[in-house]
Order: sequence, then C-alpha cells, then structure tokens
Amino acid sequence: MPRGKAPLIRMYPVRLLSEYVDKPTNDIIYRFQVDDKIKYLSAAPGTYAPNTTPSLPPQDYGRNNAAIAYIGKHGDLKHKFENWRGVREERLWHRVIIRCLELEEPERLRLAISAYMDPATPYYAKIKLFQIIDLENETMVYEILRDTSIAPKFRGHIDENGRVVGFILEKVESRMPADRDFEACKAVLQRFHNLGWVHNNLKKEHFLIRPDGSARLISFGQSRARESNLDVLDEMKELYRIFGRL
Repeated sequence: MPRGKAPLIRMYPVRLLSEYVDKPTNDIIYRFQVDDKIKYLSAAPGTYAPNTTPSLPPQDYGRNNAAIAYIGKHGDLKHKFENWRGVREERLWHRVIIRCLELEEPERLRLAISAYMDPATPYYAKIKLFQIIDLENETMVYEILRDTSIAPKFRGHIDENGRVVGFILEKVESRMPADRDFEACKAVLQRFHNLGWVHNNLKKEHFLIRPDGSARLISFGQSRARESNLDVLDEMKELYRIFGRL
C-alpha cells in the first residue's frame, strides 16, 4: 500500500516587531510580522515567564489579526481570536493611503511616504495602533479643517495591511508658544469654535507658532461638536488659565 504524502506545511518568516504595555490593563501586546501580514498577541501579566518572548499560537488566525492568550482552568495556555479594527472606511477621506508594515522603522516609513510626497517636504507621522477611537475622531476633524489654515495640512492615511492606524501631516516651521503668543492662540481657537467645535484637550503644546506670529492647532483626538455656548466659554476660560491670565 503506497504511503500517503505528508501534508505540506508552509513556514512563514515570523519577526517580533515591537511590544507595548496597555496602560489601562497592563496587558502586554506583541506585534509580529508574519510573511506580509501583521498579527498581534495580547497577554495578561504573568501569562508568560519573565523575559520570555512568546510564540504565536499554533492555531490559524483566519481572518482575525489578534490573539488573546490566557491560562485555562487546568493551567494550560489557551487563545481566543479577535479582529482589531482600524479607522472605519467611511472616515477615510483623503485620496492618499500609504501602506507600510514596518511602522517602527523610520527609514522604511520614510520610503513609503516618499512615494506620495516630495522627499524634501518635512512631515509628521501620527500612529495609534490601539487608540483607534481617538484616531478616528482626529481624522474626521482634519477633514473638517482641510480648507482652513487652522491646522497643518493633512497629507494621507497610514495603512498597516488593510488596517488604517495613522496619518501624515505636513510639518510646519514653528515653535512652542510663549506668553506673548496668547492673542494668536486665542484667535485660532476662536476660528475652531466658529466651526462648531471645541478642542476639549487644551495644552500649550497643542499650539504651534509660525514665523509670522500666527498659530496653528493640533491634537484633535478628544475634540467634539459643541453643545452650547457654555462649552465655548469654558474652553476659552481654560485657555486663559494655561497662559496664566486668570
């Protein structure tokens, strides 16, 4: 009787790209590159021995991109699978989508971006692998601001194997605000308010002062539509406070 052929097992090159600590839970999140895909593995503290780099689960992820490792009731290691989403498709408004797996490698990211931008143009890449709600909100706000000079120019979305996790801004020549820049910061914030929004996370470092003395506003992850004039008054009061004018 002829022997059956052994099943063909494809061995994918696996590379641990990075690991993160999820602050609310202290879970450790590992980011792997598997062939041309990105996979995540999340584990509670103590799931793996200290100073151990875990292996990906033997089960197929299928269409999921994340595995949650946990200890079963008999002390054995188990996994459940989830699909961690990026920015929803309906929020992707810019025509440029920059695809890059090696988000932690500045040179690889720079090469991916240079296909869409003049290499001499300075840029700022904002990537949020897990705080997708804030990222999605900020992406939406930049669409609202695209025909204004309130914020730096939005130049495209960053895609990680079908999952949008960031964006590119054109980097503007600027400096941090000083006390003498209060009126410029107040003016740009008023323009933002006039569009029906409040920033909701005012800090001095969220203003950029241009060489001509004008201001730009950044970091809109917590911004929201204003509900009443009281929202505007409260935020303007906060601006006075952070500039030491109360």
